[in-house]
Amino acid sequence: MKTCSKGTMLGIDSKQEYWNCDPIGIRNTADYRNDQDASGFIQVEPWVKNCSHLGDNCMSTKCCSYSGYECYQKNESWAGCVQKCFPGKWNGGMNEKPMVQKGKPLSNPPSHWNMTFSMAAPGAWTCKRLSTPMKFGKLVGNSLFCFTLALSSNGGKKVSYELDILKEAQERKTHVFACNHWTVYSDEEVALNPGKTMKVLYPHVLRRPNTKIWVNMPIFLTVWKEIRQQTTWKSFPWIVKSDPAAVFIPNRLRDLLSRQRVTQNGIFLENCKGSRMSFHGSLEVMSSTAFGTFLDHLEDCQRVLPWQNAVSAHFRYYGEDKFLAWCMQAYGVDKLPSLQMVETVPKDQPIQGLHLTPSCPSHRSPFELHSNTWHPNCTRAKTASMHAFRTVEKWLECYQNTTAQN
Repeated sequence: MKTCSKGTMLGIDSKQEYWNCDPIGIRNTADYRNDQDASGFIQVEPWVKNCSHLGDNCMSTKCCSYSGYECYQKNESWAGCVQKCFPGKWNGGMNEKPMVQKGKPLSNPPSHWNMTFSMAAPGAWTCKRLSTPMKFGKLVGNSLFCFTLALSSNGGKKVSYELDILKEAQERKTHVFACNHWTVYSDEEVALNPGKTMKVLYPHVLRRPNTKIWVNMPIFLTVWKEIRQQTTWKSFPWIVKSDPAAVFIPNRLRDLLSRQRVTQNGIFLENCKGSRMSFHGSLEVMSSTAFGTFLDHLEDCQRVLPWQNAVSAHFRYYGEDKFLAWCMQAYGVDKLPSLQMVETVPKDQPIQGLHLTPSCPSHRSPFELHSNTWHPNCTRAKTASMHAFRTVEKWLECYQNTTAQN
């Protein structure tokens, strides 16, 4: 039921039994397109730093620091964070430690990459779900300011396919080129048709220990400052950053956002449920208010969140996506949690929603988790974005498959 009133339910219950109306789980539909309350209130989540760790008592915070976990009550004095909760079961019926990406480099990972996990004390749970109060939101429209960053090389590795893909996308009038306004940033000035890339400084400061590519924070600091100076973004209710290797369909995103309410503080859309890092950079969607807060506090966040010391990350350094998400939340922006668990969608139905990417475990079935070659099934996927396709041929094949029956 969408709502539950104790008095009303007592009046219509055939057995005249008392209802307590406590929520047990979260609302969601199979295709994730109508998950929000029609009353205008939306369930947003506090900054993970203000929420409880797995194994801790979340009675006071009513929220969990790990995406996809909810605070469920064991009894009147203790509650814990679990993915699902089954009344009468010990630990809510769940005892799996969440999957955590290994720290890099493997020989000397940063001390903060690991996470603690402990089981609750024995005893059955009531499974009453605790949550922070919902917030009122307004519809703001669905026009898009979109940007992307395409490099010619990265750490000595040629990535010119990024510009090649974008040229193909522009010819087909999709990706960022189907947004209401677009900008392509690059380390080189390259002609497009029409337009050209905007060249930005690419500081080569630190390399990732596993891939040896340059840490992307310095160049994104340059991009964000350029966007802030241009001010064009202020004319649009939604700001979107998409990776070149994503098959991004703006019209699908507009459809989702036409029903998405925005709180007074602004929101950003989580795109990966069930992971410590829930805002993957291959598709970043933020309301204008949220992005404005981030740009206003860009320098503050470089002090509050020093990017060379990425707390709770598997690397030593923040990537631009985690820095962006944590900076917004540090200064009050609300996070809209993702409800997307692909394994729950019937096999004969298309996968709807925001985004699919190999970097998110919940976008795969349990049987696909350990595959190193997994990519979204673009024939079945009808999401706003699918990632990652790093050749023109693979990108085009996915684009044609996902749009074949639209």
